Amino acid sequence: MLVPTSSFASFAKGTLSIITSALRYIRDESREETEEPACGSVLGTELTLSPGPTRPPVHRALSIGVRYKELRRHTKHRSLELPGTHHDVDILRDLLTQRFGYRGSDIRIMRDVHGCHEMRPTRKNILREMKRLVEDVQDGDHLVFHFSGHGSQVDNLNGTEVDGKDEVIWPEDIVYNTNGTVQGYIMDDEIHDILVDAIPLGVHFTMIFDCCHSGTAADLPYDTEGHTLDQPMLSPAPMQVIEPTENPASSRVRQNIRYTSRGAMYSLEKGGRLEQRRLHQQAKFCPDVISLSACDDSQVTPDSTKGGIFMQVLAETLADQTHITHEELLDTVTTKVMERIDAYNEKADQKHWEHCSPATPHMGSLQRPDKARRSTVNL
Repeated sequence: MLVPTSSFASFAKGTLSIITSALRYIRDESREETEEPACGSVLGTELTLSPGPTRPPVHRALSIGVRYKELRRHTKHRSLELPGTHHDVDILRDLLTQRFGYRGSDIRIMRDVHGCHEMRPTRKNILREMKRLVEDVQDGDHLVFHFSGHGSQVDNLNGTEVDGKDEVIWPEDIVYNTNGTVQGYIMDDEIHDILVDAIPLGVHFTMIFDCCHSGTAADLPYDTEGHTLDQPMLSPAPMQVIEPTENPASSRVRQNIRYTSRGAMYSLEKGGRLEQRRLHQQAKFCPDVISLSACDDSQVTPDSTKGGIFMQVLAETLADQTHITHEELLDTVTTKVMERIDAYNEKADQKHWEHCSPATPHMGSLQRPDKARRSTVNL
């Protein structure tokens, strides 16, 4: 039977991908068991080996902006409405289409506005669209998940969080109780299980959270911590401090470039060093998954009528610099966010307004930080 040239090329490329992965596996198996893990299998991430692409690479994005106008109307709490979140969706869409080659049809948008019921950001619809985003992804694909809205923390019930809290995001149909508690949220565990666990090798996946308490909203194993260098970390997990580069950020920014492996605590709970070594062997390869968040888990982040401060600064930085590493991006965004908050607070002093609290942008990674921080941003 004659095989069309295009089909043969696709078959050959897929076969080569399998052989390459196998050779890498054999090579890595020969290394010592004590080698540091390449990514977060210690968090239960199932590493997926792609059999090779069967179509050209695609770009996909899911952008969610929740304003909570109806929530404000029902609860009478003015602060619950976030007028800038709908602008965040426009900001990201313009960035992706003008800077990263996305088409408008590549981006699915969810906003709480009257119109298509299926694309309103309810819990059910968001979970459905999250699953759709990562459906049938293949080597070479580029994915972006974005959420702008309310974020908060709830008590962690299974002992898997260092600070005893799970991070959650609020869909449009969140239930806000009179005692201040909420129901119907989307938990960080769900975000990780649906989005992160579905990503195979060779896929580039970026998650952007412009919401309060969002530092570890994706529950990735490596994440930055906004502690000063002389301040002990809350987590007992081992940490890796990133050394200054040739063009170091100011000490105020550099104190944020600090990573901790969130997974080590889990491996100790599951049987100590032997279990840790076994899990490390499962982490030889790792998908390229990055999360960018507006603030630390313990912080809140400012909004404005023109969009979230974090989203504005992130888009401005990426639009201005064509080749920028994740470390450089975090440095620049952190500096600009701090500058804008400081400028607002100076004005607040003059106007006798309430001050805006500090917000430290955050980055998480599925890959080891020494690799993730030097990689070029490519949404």
